[in-house]
Amino acid sequence: MAALPLFKLPVLCINNVLINTDIISLVSISLISRRSKRLVRTTKTSLTGFIIKFKKDMTEVQFVLSDKKEGNWFFEIEEKESSGGQEMEMRYALFVCSSGCPFFRFNQCNNLYITGEKAMRNEDLKNVLENVLIKSVCIIQLPVNADFECNKNAFRFNEFSSLSKEGGHWITREVFLNLKCSRIHLHHTLLEAHDFMAFFERWYYSNDKHFEVMILRTDKTFNGLRFDGETVVFFGVWHNRFPDISGATIFI
Repeated sequence: MAALPLFKLPVLCINNVLINTDIISLVSISLISRRSKRLVRTTKTSLTGFIIKFKKDMTEVQFVLSDKKEGNWFFEIEEKESSGGQEMEMRYALFVCSSGCPFFRFNQCNNLYITGEKAMRNEDLKNVLENVLIKSVCIIQLPVNADFECNKNAFRFNEFSSLSKEGGHWITREVFLNLKCSRIHLHHTLLEAHDFMAFFERWYYSNDKHFEVMILRTDKTFNGLRFDGETVVFFGVWHNRFPDISGATIFI
């Protein structure tokens, strides 16, 4: 069967072909040239997003359609030596194949989950938090260096969690008071009672109608109170005084 000279066809014909092409093939076509990338980007598809998983030895990209999940791409992680002689894993915000060539970068997502046993380099984590538009949820479940700093205005997610058993000390008073999130969950911080009161007073005297709940676990004592090695503070706002709980099961 002769090959179809796709890009020699009129634009309307090209669009009709692309509309009936599966997602995996569309991605492959978009990598051919700038023109092919532009044509694919303007094609209406049922693609609604991606599920991206950074694993120990590879990165998995799963395509999500409006009615199902279709296809997976796997990229091996290449390790390179930095100028300091330490190995760096190319696994954050950049997808690489075994030869190290970049496929594409992403600059926005609905939910971002970062998990691992080792801390990211400060500049890598800073790049993700400052340059990737996270529309809903950001969960960091890996150690973060205590000297990590980034633009405080970057923390404007709907939900933010820092859940690592180690490395929660980067959540300083300044970072804490700049969180603009509806739901906050922090583990192993060094925040104290006066830090929490400053957060509460800022919310109380503001026009914030979106904040819902905060769970704060700190390694510091709260006015001498300390339970099982850490202090847990729960602060919730009840926006709807009389919610409809018909059919709900309540555990106390």
